Amino acid sequence: MNRKKQRLSDIDRTLLVSSLRGEVGEIITTWTVMGHLIDECRRLKSGDLEKDVWNSPLAFNRWLTDKMRDEIIARLSELGYRRSGLINFFSVTTELGQFEKESTAFSAFMKKNNFLRRRNVKISHKQMPPDWQKHFDVYVSYSTLLRGLASALGLMKKIDRKILGPASRYLWKEARKKRYQPIYPPSTSYNLLPYLRLEGVDRIKISLQELQEGFANLEEISTTINGKPHKIRACKPWGVIFLGRRVYALPAYPLQEIKEISIGGPEGPLIKAERKNEDESEQGG
Repeated sequence: MNRKKQRLSDIDRTLLVSSLRGEVGEIITTWTVMGHLIDECRRLKSGDLEKDVWNSPLAFNRWLTDKMRDEIIARLSELGYRRSGLINFFSVTTELGQFEKESTAFSAFMKKNNFLRRRNVKISHKQMPPDWQKHFDVYVSYSTLLRGLASALGLMKKIDRKILGPASRYLWKEARKKRYQPIYPPSTSYNLLPYLRLEGVDRIKISLQELQEGFANLEEISTTINGKPHKIRACKPWGVIFLGRRVYALPAYPLQEIKEISIGGPEGPLIKAERKNEDESEQGG
């Protein structure tokens, strides 16, 4: 076997999906920045064609907008490549053994709507034109660009649903809130998506859904309730505990152990919990 060739089966699945998510995140961030530039161009336009031609700030923002558009087109077309060993949908769906139909449809969309052709003719790895008549522009409209981005995001979310389970929906919702405050490089923000901190109400919903789908199991924890020893059930990864028919999400998670629970106060049970590597007093609610 030629060891210079990376075999797909040797790639860590989590790393593969995380890398793909990072690429999609880069595209989302570029599109967000492009939106700011488009708004700035509208602000700078005077409506007088002659003045706008010599308006340097407007020309500069238009140039940046075009660069951002081409960046999105190039990255989307590369995600649609049908070749393994690269960060694209084909590699990930082949490894997962799922979403082949969606991956094929995405690649076909890239080809049919000139994403791939524009990338090869006008952006990078440029093909040498045989004559001047063949040296023409390849256009991708903004609406088509949005459809391509929405398609990539939709397929990425389906893949994350397979890998991350029910939590993926809430994690992507949280990531959307941080879209306009990206970490540099943007791919890092999306690589870390599984570790975003979620609100207690969302973690309760995730825990219940994971139990329903068999994605997780409850663990028994020995603790004391009002000074008496008890065993309670908990979903440790999300810091969710079950007390009878009541479900509580602790402020800090993942959970390691519950030291003690005091019930009877007006604000609900006081729970002293310990999560990984640190002790904290938690108020369940």
